[in-house]
Amino acid sequence: MKKSNVTYHPGFKSVKEHEIPAPESDGIRTIREELGGGASEAGNEAASAPTHGDLWEPLMGRKTRRKGPATRAIIGNDDRIEVPNISEIPFSGICYLEIVPPDGGVTFVGTGWLISPTVVITAGHCVYCSPWKNGDEPETYGRGRAAAITACFGQRGNTSREKINAIAVEYPAEWQSNQQHREYDFAAIQLERPASSSFVPFVFGDGDDDFLKDMGVCIAGYPANTKKKSFNKTMYMHSGRIMGVEPQRLEYQIDTSAGDSGAALVYYDKEENTNVVVGIHNAGDSGAQLNIAARINSFVYSKLAEWQALGS
Repeated sequence: MKKSNVTYHPGFKSVKEHEIPAPESDGIRTIREELGGGASEAGNEAASAPTHGDLWEPLMGRKTRRKGPATRAIIGNDDRIEVPNISEIPFSGICYLEIVPPDGGVTFVGTGWLISPTVVITAGHCVYCSPWKNGDEPETYGRGRAAAITACFGQRGNTSREKINAIAVEYPAEWQSNQQHREYDFAAIQLERPASSSFVPFVFGDGDDDFLKDMGVCIAGYPANTKKKSFNKTMYMHSGRIMGVEPQRLEYQIDTSAGDSGAALVYYDKEENTNVVVGIHNAGDSGAQLNIAARINSFVYSKLAEWQALGS
């Protein structure tokens, strides 16, 4: 498996440009617009930090119980548990996203995770929608890039250890042109300043089919309140195994709901004592009793590496 580097360097690496069509609303600028095409004079350095799987490893491979029909993206019973210590690695690199759509009037929520001190990865629909809607409700809240995004680290209830505003976003041009293509439903958020060193970025990797099949993985995120349960801006997690491996997506029976969009699909590499992201959660199919992530294949890997370099 090819994995990203966990050591970050000042300045910017040379990256291949790709065209982003003009947005349908002003919203947040793209990272390239924010950078103005130039290099950073004051890059941010973060020493590589040890990572471990002490909290996640006991849950790896736990079979998901299936009782009764699925409700949205809950498979059988809701088996998620509250994360006991969100300041521990790898949970410290996960953030709660407060998202204001172009027309305002409501705040959407999502989940993100650091790949560098100033870049958060999430789902594409957490930064760009056309139109912005709340599930099946008829109301819409504009089209285009979000008007504002805040990344909240160490969030538990109404308290967070650190809140950082977004100054720019980036997403594949394919996502903007056709939002039925979930394989392009991922994005980067550039923060206005680096997250504290206690919030440790993730490693990401592009494993082959045989490596990923039946792999034990976990998702930790910030599910929104539902009619059945109040999560109160608190991080919850669940684990299971990858059941379907497609060229552009991964399928699993791990419980998620609205608000978990953008969460990292993570496995624990025992040999290297490292938590590695292999997918970006972005959809659920309650009829098939499956949840879905954009697979970190060579295309997604290259995009993440490019965005990581822009924000390092």
